[in-house]
Amino acid sequence: MASSKPTINFRIGLQVVQNEDRKLLDYSELITHIDAGQGGKFIDFVRDYVSGNVKNTTDEVDRAYKERYPKKSVNTLLSTIPLSLNKPQKRIITALENPKNKIIVVDGPPGTGKSYTIAAITYWANQKNKSVVITSHKTAALDVIDHMLTDKFKQLHPQTKPSLLRISTDDRIINSYQNTLAGPVISGATNRANQFNEEAVTKDGATWHEEIASQLDECWENSADYREHISRLFRLEQIENGLMEQGIISNDVLPSKLSETDVFKVELIQKLASRIETSGLKNVRLNHLSFALEHCQSIDKLLDVCNIINGLSVTPADIEHMQTFTMKELSSISELLSQVSSQLSASSTVFGDEDSFSFRLLSKISLLSKNREEEFKQIIKQVRGLEYDNIISNMCFLLEKEKNLLTVKDLQDGISKLKEVLSYWENIELLKPSLDELGFDEQHIKEFYHFLNGLKSMIQEVSSDTISSLVPLQDVNFRTF
Repeated sequence: MASSKPTINFRIGLQVVQNEDRKLLDYSELITHIDAGQGGKFIDFVRDYVSGNVKNTTDEVDRAYKERYPKKSVNTLLSTIPLSLNKPQKRIITALENPKNKIIVVDGPPGTGKSYTIAAITYWANQKNKSVVITSHKTAALDVIDHMLTDKFKQLHPQTKPSLLRISTDDRIINSYQNTLAGPVISGATNRANQFNEEAVTKDGATWHEEIASQLDECWENSADYREHISRLFRLEQIENGLMEQGIISNDVLPSKLSETDVFKVELIQKLASRIETSGLKNVRLNHLSFALEHCQSIDKLLDVCNIINGLSVTPADIEHMQTFTMKELSSISELLSQVSSQLSASSTVFGDEDSFSFRLLSKISLLSKNREEEFKQIIKQVRGLEYDNIISNMCFLLEKEKNLLTVKDLQDGISKLKEVLSYWENIELLKPSLDELGFDEQHIKEFYHFLNGLKSMIQEVSSDTISSLVPLQDVNFRTF
């Protein structure tokens, strides 16, 4: 080029024009700023790139990546942005954090995650309080990034839009400059920034980091025993095949194996097994645990009912010999006996000859009236009637006396005993469904009480997840603990 000719410099300009304004802007102001030395960083960047004066930081990025993501570190699982990143994508983010890198090239065939990486870079830059400009000569490529960033943002904030501005001739898109620069959108973004609680987010992040780190450490510890477990499993298969070949065992006696769809949580099972051991219960079955989970709110009531039955003087053996009667019948004869006791002494028999009655002194005087005597005889006749035959028979059994020897006091004691019988019947009906479900009978209320109490002590370790984890195992290697 001749020295007499002027020097030609390339300049880059950016315009934003509305649909109705197609006139080009005047670039004179932009050129004036560049000539005045503004925009020097961008010009230097282009000059270095064109001249090949770009430092290779591959080794530095490798070292930084290994320090940040050690093989067994929880950082290999966690991400500081709301996108999961694979190893190459994490290396790109690591390279971005190196201030020496002015340009980073990401290439690859379609479908390898380039757009996803751009979205990740955008989130990373946002956390660093940086702005991002995304350009492409293909509208479809920008559409992918636009939708990806918007959809991810709306998962966190369904009622608003992200702070994205899409320069496009289509003003119907959600991130058009008309929408992005609208007052409500800017106010919403300002409110989110003001309401952001960095301390709470940091605390939650640290909690999750600690929890996942603990689980990962346990996983690595268990993996150390993996080879030994595989070796033992292989040996077990050999022994099993050998026994089957010799005809010692068959498929019929082998426990069923877990299928690929069976899922169980070992930690829950371990906690439950430990609690069962400390409870002292034996032969705890899966249906027992299901009962505890289903009736966790009513176990205390069942225990109270057991105590009521245990406090009664009548026994299950007594109950077996009881003939049926009702509370109404018992109340009726009790009222009659109250009238009898007001006339006869406590030691007087009631079912013997009338000549053997032992009257109270004042009562005998009051019976001198023929009407009063006849009334008393009617009461005695009612007591001796068939209506109360079952009740009297029950009293004879409980008191171990012949009917004709029963005294007034015996009958009063018998009434108290039969009230206990009614209490037993009422309360045992409350227990029967639970007794049947857990495999107990009426003869073993004390054992049932202690079993319930043991179930109560382990309720906090019994959940629907625990039951679901045990179901696949009940036919594998145990049916009871």
